[in-house]
Order: sequence, then C-alpha cells, then structure tokens
Amino acid sequence: MSPNDWNREYADGTWDFLTDAKEVAHYAVLAALVNHFSGAGRLLDVACGPGVLQGYLKRWGYQQYLGIDKSEVAVDRAMSRQDAQTRFAVADAEQFTPSHRFTAIIFSECLYYFAEPNRVLRRYADWLTDDGMIAISVYASHESEGVSIDTGPFTVLEEATVLNARGAWRCTALSRKH
Repeated sequence: MSPNDWNREYADGTWDFLTDAKEVAHYAVLAALVNHFSGAGRLLDVACGPGVLQGYLKRWGYQQYLGIDKSEVAVDRAMSRQDAQTRFAVADAEQFTPSHRFTAIIFSECLYYFAEPNRVLRRYADWLTDDGMIAISVYASHESEGVSIDTGPFTVLEEATVLNARGAWRCTALSRKH
C-alpha cells in the first residue's frame, strides 16, 4: 500500500482496533520476549503504527526506543508518547537505514505487508548489536497466508502462540547465527 493509503486508513479509523482489549495478549507476549532477550537496550519498532506496542515496552523500560512508520497520520498519533528516550519518525521500512545498531528490532504485524519479508529481515539483522534479537508477531489472517519466514539465518530463541476470540498470533524471538 502507498503512504496515502495508510494515511487514509489511519485517518478513517480502520486501525483503531489496535487498542482493543483483544490485542493485549500478543502485545504483552511480544514485549516480554523483547525484555527477556534484549533487556532495557535500544529498540527499533518497524512499522510501529500509532505506537501501541511502545506502551507495553515502556513498562519494562528501555534505554532508547525508535518507532518508524510510513504513515504520517499514524506517527502523528504516536507523537503523544514521545519523551527523552522515545522517538517516532515517518519512514518507509523497506528503505530505512538506521543511524546505529539496536539490541532489539521488532516487526509486529507488518512482515506480510512487505514485498520481500525475508529480505527485509536479513537487511535489518545487519543493524543488530552482537547479542541483539529480532522479535516478530504475525497474525494468522488472510494477509499472512503464504508468507513463510525463513529462520535459516537465525536461531529461534523462543516462540509462543497467543489465541483469543479474535484469532491467533505467533510471536517469535530470533537471534543471528554466529
């Protein structure tokens, strides 16, 4: 989708459900995986939308959080969460080049929107610290059907499935193979 499409969907409320109670469990599991495997380090949240996951990560604490999204409307909504350790920026995740390395890079509900999700994962892995990890949450939906995450270049640290009345999410923690 184009940035204009994303802006329109955020503006018309299509994504407002992200703050629903039925979203809590997978956000909590993903934040717990990030905390457990990366601690309170530098976090990059790719395609962060309005920054909902940041609220869960903030409870665990972090040194620095950067959320990027191609939707200006979503980032504008996220800006209310900005503070000394928290920044948001409008950026196309498939083109974005970070200025430093991260202890955790998070892909929550976004990999199936990339033309080549495995290429995106491998590219971002280059921006991890030596002991860094990648956290992924994938919702079992028509968007994610046919998307196969190649974990070959990674070690699976942990994987959990979250189920509720809305559906199922697979939350995975990966590290680079050394």
